Amino acid sequence: MSETDPPLSISPAQLWERLEHIEPFPHFSEEQKQNFLHAYERGEGIRLKIFGNAELVCKKGEYELDLCFILAGVADLFDEVAGKGYGKVASFPAGAFYGELGALGGLPRSTDVIAGADQTEILYIPNYALKFINSNVEARTLIMDRYRDRAVRAIANAIDLFEGVPRSFIDNLIPHCEIERYDLRGITLIKQGEEGDALYLVRDGFVQVVREREDGTKRVTAYLRSGEYFGEMALLGGGKRYASVLTAGKCELIKIPRADFLELCKEFPAVEQSVRATIERRYHEEEQLTPEMSRLLETSG
Repeated sequence: MSETDPPLSISPAQLWERLEHIEPFPHFSEEQKQNFLHAYERGEGIRLKIFGNAELVCKKGEYELDLCFILAGVADLFDEVAGKGYGKVASFPAGAFYGELGALGGLPRSTDVIAGADQTEILYIPNYALKFINSNVEARTLIMDRYRDRAVRAIANAIDLFEGVPRSFIDNLIPHCEIERYDLRGITLIKQGEEGDALYLVRDGFVQVVREREDGTKRVTAYLRSGEYFGEMALLGGGKRYASVLTAGKCELIKIPRADFLELCKEFPAVEQSVRATIERRYHEEEQLTPEMSRLLETSG
């Protein structure tokens, strides 16, 4: 069956036979089960597709905003690897799921997905139908934990803060991270003069850095986007926030509490060294910012 062929049509009962032993569906109450199956029957985007061995399921960079459960077969992930070329980087067996970064975070596929066996069955649940999954506490927790895991790993690969640190640092860091989402502009995330208690990574969207001078005037010193971070100056110095940070619209942040981060830095001093280098660089850039550039930043975005 080709990806362009229509979805496989099976009855709700047949679908549940494939799902009832796959996490998190065994935790569903009878009511949650029926609501999910009724959504499938009503055609609310929940669909099952079958792929042949070595058939392309999804191409890297595509915005396929579905949570995908592998009901049979294997889904292999392929990508370019430095020094090794194009090859398989991971495999998801039957019973696994993928796609939470797209379904929850709106991110494009980060690898090619290719069926690793004949008759590979994949259930697609679009982001707007996730309410039928999230109604179950166990299911919501499982998916959000996986989302946090992959979101932190993805940003860790793209941010200079974690450059050169071992994988074990990220493994230890993930359980301490919190995902925060905001929909409106102008929400204060941290306030100048307050004690710093966390480091923030911008996973999606933009935030605005605003500095209040001694004369009471305020200057926009920067806009930070996905892959950048803030809060590190007070975090390591143990002092007060040198500037306020506000949302510049819809955004998603990864919050790392100060105490947890500092504890990890004892084991991984390279991270602390990287952060201190960033502190010096940002302080220099902020001091060199002209009033004209500040006004330009304030009216942009």
